[in-house]
Amino acid sequence: MTICYACSHEAESICPRCGRAYCPDHGADVCAYCANPASGVPSRLWYRGSVLALLATVVVGIWLLAVTPELRGNEPAADQGPEGPTGATATTVAGGTRTPGPTGKPGTQRHTVKLGDTLVSIASQYGVTVDTLKQANGLSSDLIQVGQELTVPR
Repeated sequence: MTICYACSHEAESICPRCGRAYCPDHGADVCAYCANPASGVPSRLWYRGSVLALLATVVVGIWLLAVTPELRGNEPAADQGPEGPTGATATTVAGGTRTPGPTGKPGTQRHTVKLGDTLVSIASQYGVTVDTLKQANGLSSDLIQVGQELTVPR
């Protein structure tokens, strides 16, 4: 004879969830203990593990935000702003960028070729002839490529 876990009556069923023997007064499909909503609360160990995982996630997130730009590889260096090295001046013009050449001669400026640029459009933009532009850059043909740096005489 098996006795109910909660009283001294004879048990008629065994709880499929926890294995306790219970009488009809202390359960139907499962025992009253397993039917209690409080029994669905995670244990202290489970709760502590969840808190620890949450804290680890927060620490990793903060570390990722604090990584220096040099380690990311896609940010400007500390001595550069979005326009280039500190102190350099650049003005954007339709079709290209005008910057003073780092080794440029006095009276010249640099132009970075953009998609759609031609020697004719660049020459007219700066008010020089195509032949002058070709001579200043040592070009033998009219072919230029995107990203190519051209010296433009003033």
